[in-house]
Amino acid sequence: MVFVYGGAVTSHLAVGDGPDKWAMPLFFAAATFAARAWLPRGGSTTAALRAVGTTWRRPRTA
Repeated sequence: MVFVYGGAVTSHLAVGDGPDKWAMPLFFAAATFAARAWLPRGGSTTAALRAVGTTWRRPRTA
């Protein structure tokens, strides 16, 4: 997501668009970095979900 939003910001800046065009992609790129920073270090996705109090189970097939 960082590449998508970063590319959008770069493209808007390259053509001379104002902040009304590039501010939201920049915000989303920053939010993506922040979300990654809040994840627990090491372990798997399952361990990260348990750390925040959520469990995920694979659906059973009949």
